[in-house]
Amino acid sequence: PIVPDRLSYPEIFSKQYRYGNTQEELVAFLEKELSAHSLAPTDVASFEWSNLIHLYEDLFRSMNMVK
Repeated sequence: PIVPDRLSYPEIFSKQYRYGNTQEELVAFLEKELSAHSLAPTDVASFEWSNLIHLYEDLFRSMNMVK
């Protein structure tokens, strides 16, 4: 992913994937990264439902929403 700083979560997306906030910063970021072939996918496996379901179940149980 390539995300603007104002809409991203730094704890999820490192600076490698963030470009600032303006269209000009996006263009500069893309020109630099695409010419260097340095963009690599980030691991988002921790956000897969199979990895989150137990956290949600525990949360809902603690709130007495699920039996």
